[in-house]
Amino acid sequence: LSYSESENKSSYLIKSYGEKHQVVINPTSGFRYARAYDKEKVGSTSFHLDGAALVEFELDVGVASIKELAFDNNTNLNDLNYIFIHQSNKAVINSMAASLSLNNEKVPFLAQYTGNTSSASIPLGISENISKLDSLTKGKSLLCGIGTGLSCVCGIVDLSNTKVLPALYI
Repeated sequence: LSYSESENKSSYLIKSYGEKHQVVINPTSGFRYARAYDKEKVGSTSFHLDGAALVEFELDVGVASIKELAFDNNTNLNDLNYIFIHQSNKAVINSMAASLSLNNEKVPFLAQYTGNTSSASIPLGISENISKLDSLTKGKSLLCGIGTGLSCVCGIVDLSNTKVLPALYI
């Protein structure tokens, strides 16, 4: 998103659940061991992912956050062009769509060729599928990033004046 003279209002909801950080964690990443390579502390076995707890978080907090943001903005989910959710996997996206009583055209799975690309999953999914997203630039959509932290960020954005370029692979 970038600055524009036109008045397109966006609204966001940001939630963080740091007390649940153990669900997805690499305890030896970042600045925990500043530039020291210690085979006793750093290794591929240190990454931890509690998949069931993460899916439960995505379904519970993600769906509730989407509903809360829509309610706070007097927005009916059916009036949005799309709801783009972090593309963790197809089962989660389909379950969230069902929990929101929406079809998979409104809540599309976009990562069939790339899989979960972390924080890039929404923009990459949109770019890869731009030819299939007919109403993308005709109004508002809701974006929902959810996962690591654990955190959830949702935004209602007007993409009317947005130029979306197709994904380029080198």
